[in-house]
Amino acid sequence: MRHRRPPMRLVFHLTPHRIALLTFLAFYLILICDVRHWSWRDPGSYFFNPEHAFDRVYSLRRETEAENYITASSATGAGNHHVAKAGPSPSLCVGVPTVQRDGTRYFRRALGSVLEGLTVQEREDLFVMPFIVNVDPEQHEAYNEPWLEKLVDQVLTYKDAGDEAVGRVKELMATDVDNKKKALFDYTHLLRTCYEINTAWTLILEDDTVAADGWYQRTSNALRQLEHNSDFDKALYLRLFYNERLLGWNGEEWLSYTIRTVLFIASIFAALTLASRHLPSGRDICTPLTIATITLLICPMLIILFFLAGRLTVAGPSTGLNRMEAYGCCSQAFVFPRPQIPDLLTWYEQHFEKPYIDPVTHTEQTQVDSLTEVWAEEKGLGRWALTPSVFQHVGGKSTKPMNAAQWGRTNVENIWNFGFERLDGDRLRKEHVG
Repeated sequence: MRHRRPPMRLVFHLTPHRIALLTFLAFYLILICDVRHWSWRDPGSYFFNPEHAFDRVYSLRRETEAENYITASSATGAGNHHVAKAGPSPSLCVGVPTVQRDGTRYFRRALGSVLEGLTVQEREDLFVMPFIVNVDPEQHEAYNEPWLEKLVDQVLTYKDAGDEAVGRVKELMATDVDNKKKALFDYTHLLRTCYEINTAWTLILEDDTVAADGWYQRTSNALRQLEHNSDFDKALYLRLFYNERLLGWNGEEWLSYTIRTVLFIASIFAALTLASRHLPSGRDICTPLTIATITLLICPMLIILFFLAGRLTVAGPSTGLNRMEAYGCCSQAFVFPRPQIPDLLTWYEQHFEKPYIDPVTHTEQTQVDSLTEVWAEEKGLGRWALTPSVFQHVGGKSTKPMNAAQWGRTNVENIWNFGFERLDGDRLRKEHVG
């Protein structure tokens, strides 16, 4: 007589603990999808998508508005509108060093975006001074175009600097292979000239940038806030552009991350342990198995996702004025308070003749951004940034050598602010004009 096989029993019992764990795992999968949605533009995120993160959205709109502004301002005839210039007492000198770059019109769009959308009062508060850094300014295609003289307050050239300066520039162009010393010489000359205009602030802006609508309104608000800060006398600059690629989970801070992680898990463990001992139903809920699952599995999984999401996504700078005294790159848009400029000029000039040697890498530092950061460190000066960035670096062509690529892009192209492209142009325009 054949015996019947006993019915199979369910091996996996859905206990309350297992139900809770499965629920968390489902929630965790949903959370991963949500984090991926928000962090694909964060270059420090595991979910970063370089194929689309560099897509130009708002910067393209601003370039179009800049071109339309220059075209309308350059037009002749009855429909031509009045173009404002600097008033008797401007507070901000805007210096824009520019060199002829064949095949692109960065400078035209940069200047147009700075001026487009300004109110008459805002325009009168600016002294706009582009600097043609070609020895022969006729080599720059914008030099003889009528819109330039019409829109700016002064066009600076080396023709105005004297024979000694022109001779020095020619010498640099013949010997300075990587163009770093020449760029520093240009920057110093422009900064000094802006200082002589006697404005309270000086903005030195690279010619391959694009300004957001309302950039000056936001900048002036930040500068007023900075002036009322107790550390204002130690403020070296306000940064209006920063490269977000450097603001990730930096290895130099690994100890801080480790300590905070341990403290987080320890605090959760302590809270659960106390609850199991002192709450009426704590012993039933916070069992040893529950405590172990939460502290050894759930907490580490959440911490891992936190770091995978990227620092800009979960702990980026807040909107408005922020200290940025580390990993702030690059020199596309610095605003300097007038009291800091004389000593900074002396520093630039000193290390133009005798380059600063980095004590760690033993390499010469002749670039403006590197020298500026060294000066700030030596003198204990504060560095600030405006968030979100009100300028974007759009340059892909450079007069300097371009190093190895990352994400299929050159080092110049990777100087990028991802948050700028997320700006809402309509909202900015409404905020600006009220």
